[in-house]
Formats: sequence, structure tokens, C-alpha cells
Amino acid sequence: MKKKVRIVEENPLIGIWWDDGKTIAEFSHPYTVNSSQIAGRVDSNHAHADLWIEAALKMKIDPMREYYLVPRGRVVFDLQTQTGIILHGNETNRARLEKIANLFRLNKWRAESDLHYSMGSAADRLFEDDD
Repeated sequence: MKKKVRIVEENPLIGIWWDDGKTIAEFSHPYTVNSSQIAGRVDSNHAHADLWIEAALKMKIDPMREYYLVPRGRVVFDLQTQTGIILHGNETNRARLEKIANLFRLNKWRAESDLHYSMGSAADRLFEDDD
């Protein structure tokens, strides 16, 4: 007699992440807890500054380095479209976005570039004076 296997769909997760190109340090949780909602998007209450030391240790890099010097972003969940949204900067490519989507259990997702997560000269341009 064969046992019936029940497939349970896992709910998508939200949270924050860093990616040094080798390791993705993610801090995720269900979108129904430790979150806030703005304009139909559920966002984690995790902050990059608060979890940097733990992330650096996961990636085996110096925790004394500034957290914003490693590509990072967040995953939010759009309640209306039931879609995960990966917010990222200019140094995160499609292959890494797909890995992030997998870690956050996103069956339906899209990526959005967010200037807040810019790196290198793209980040420098954000702070240039207009004078």
C-alpha cells in the first residue's frame, strides 16, 4: 500500500539580506509576524544596522566593516497581488535574485531596484552636491 504524500505550500517570507557574491545572509520570517504594512506592502521590522554583525559572521567577513559596503536589500510582500518583491541595488544580478527568491520561498516575485541599496559610484552619485 502506497502512502499518500501531502504537499503543503509554504507561505512566502519577508525580511532582509546581504549577498557578498558567495554567501547570502538572510534574515527571514513569515509576513504575518514582526511586520508592518504600508500601501498594501508588508515589510519586515528587521533593520540592516541591527543584524549586521550576525550577517558578517555568516558571510565570514569582518564585522567591523560597514554594513552598507556589502550588497543588500529587503523582501516585502504585496498583499493585493500576492507577490514577493525583492528590493535590491545595482550590484545584484538576476542569478542572485533567483537565489534570494528561493531562500524567501517566493513562488511569485519581481525585483525592484531601490537607490537606497546602491553600491560604488552609483551610491556616490546620491551624495553629490548640485552646486
